[in-house]
Amino acid sequence: LSGSHDQTLRLWETESGQQIRAFAGHQDEVSSVAFSPDGRRLLSGSRDHTLRLWDADEPGQETLAFAGHQDEVSSVAFSPDGRCLLSGSHDHTLRLWDAETGQEIRSFAGHQSAVGSVAFAPDGRHLLSGSDDQTLRLWDADSGQVVRAFAGHQDEVSSVAFSPDGRRLVSGSHDQPLYLWDAESGQQIRSFAGHQDGVSSVAFSPDGRHLLSAGSWDQTLRLWDAETGQEIR
Repeated sequence: LSGSHDQTLRLWETESGQQIRAFAGHQDEVSSVAFSPDGRRLLSGSRDHTLRLWDADEPGQETLAFAGHQDEVSSVAFSPDGRCLLSGSHDHTLRLWDAETGQEIRSFAGHQSAVGSVAFAPDGRHLLSGSDDQTLRLWDADSGQVVRAFAGHQDEVSSVAFSPDGRRLVSGSHDQPLYLWDAESGQQIRSFAGHQDGVSSVAFSPDGRHLLSAGSWDQTLRLWDAETGQEIR
């Protein structure tokens, strides 16, 4: 699944590399996309300030549009059960939405600059955000309150992710290192140095033993050992 400056998102066949279908409806660049947990729906966020939900099996079929943000929607995510959606925006907020009705459930305010990345905890009870204000924040999904903030990056935080067990967090930033954090204490566990430019995307492996950093302006992807901090390749 991909989003583009041409205002569309496109679904691709992984084996052949062929396009399956395109989805049009946004009025500006599509900046973030996500699959639902069951793979039947697609979610997109755009510079047109909206999120849009799509039926993956129907050519170009938009299911719902979600309006409320006052600036670009830079990151979107499905809850683990697929019932809620999460968005981060350049308007400095996160917003939680009902995936069935399109209604906003609550807004999360506290960042001092654009929110560039959001994620659900594996249990769906907490949310994670990374911001241009150089911090990560962990939120209680039910109350909308900040549980804790994580400071240490020296530039905007461009990507965040939970470990599969929800006990650790990883962040990528324009300051080049990745940081691994303890979700409970807020302490930085270790850093991962090697990129020669900013990192725009990070992810845990399904077993939580490795980290992947990609989208770096140094034109490399790097695989790391999450326990030692060593680069594998």
